[in-house]
Amino acid sequence: MPVYGEYKKLNRSRLDSRCRVCGGPLNIFKDDKGTFLACSNWTTTHHEGTTREASEYEMKGIAALNLETRREYMEAEHGVAKTQALEKYQGVLSLTKQEAYEILETIWPGAPPTEKNRAAMLCKSYQLNPLMKHVYLMPFKSKDGTTWATVLGIATTRLLAARRGAFSYCDDTPRVMTEDEQKKVFGNIDDTKLWAIVKVQDPKTGAVAVGYGFWPKGANVYGTEKGNTAFNMACIRAERQALGRLRPGEMPMDIPVMDEAEIDARQGVTIREETTHKAIEGEVVESTGEVIEEPVKEISPVTTADQDFDKLKRKETPKLLIDMGWLRESLETLNWADVKVWLNDMYQTPAKGKIADIVASLTETQQREFEKAIKERLELSGK
Repeated sequence: MPVYGEYKKLNRSRLDSRCRVCGGPLNIFKDDKGTFLACSNWTTTHHEGTTREASEYEMKGIAALNLETRREYMEAEHGVAKTQALEKYQGVLSLTKQEAYEILETIWPGAPPTEKNRAAMLCKSYQLNPLMKHVYLMPFKSKDGTTWATVLGIATTRLLAARRGAFSYCDDTPRVMTEDEQKKVFGNIDDTKLWAIVKVQDPKTGAVAVGYGFWPKGANVYGTEKGNTAFNMACIRAERQALGRLRPGEMPMDIPVMDEAEIDARQGVTIREETTHKAIEGEVVESTGEVIEEPVKEISPVTTADQDFDKLKRKETPKLLIDMGWLRESLETLNWADVKVWLNDMYQTPAKGKIADIVASLTETQQREFEKAIKERLELSGK
């Protein structure tokens, strides 16, 4: 289906987008349904769909700025003393866990060591740097007290997706879902929420992934003074889902993603526990490079930052998820003699005891992280 909309908006999109089928320029047409954007040869080719490659700033955020500008950001946010102390780590993407921990300790001294350890390991494993606004530590309140969580900015999610190759935004997205799209995907129109849709494409394979996100109408939005809006909040949730589907192997598991404007607005303010909401997600089939949107089912928890926080603080019942035969063989292959020290450092597990008992004491999320760490080490060692 062609991309319909207002003439001025379509004309702006026309300048930096191309035809998704042939890669040619776009033009604006009219039919009985309204004004739409399509291939300039649409009357003969009937090519539908547009594509726009993600810009460097969209993918890298503050990291795309020059060193001097990043230093100015740091001084404004952290002060001159902290900036000078962390100067040596500016722009570094190969931080050790100890170096990442030093940065996190300097910026968020009040965060618990376990969360700083977790964030430091995330930085080391995914080549991220808190000084480049890749990773944040955030406090939030619940009835059990204040809990901290590691959070990624949306630009970081784009950066991780782009490391496996460039990606493009399709069909003039991110944008608000039309009523026709809501009916097609959800079966009805939800007037209580602002729904957004994002379509992203791998230019090499042609595979397209779709994400849907919402923000409750009338709900509070953090960072409005920095340009954040309800529409932006809905788009962030939709984009995170779409990129996770396009590049599932590149995304850290169980790490909340938020817009940088919202994070900046919340920094220094303890987040109160907020009401969570239900969301509906569509099923995407990518094997042919085409998107198939089937009738969708309601799922919970929702893919919103608030529900991610709720998921992080929810107590999990420990059970053994890792195959112990595979684990023992992998540890022998890696000759990872200090694995118990690593587990103690990461999750405060007992420093002694049987490895099976130690692993069984981990939550399901921690076991998945541990399993992934082993697989990454095996891959890097070539064994």
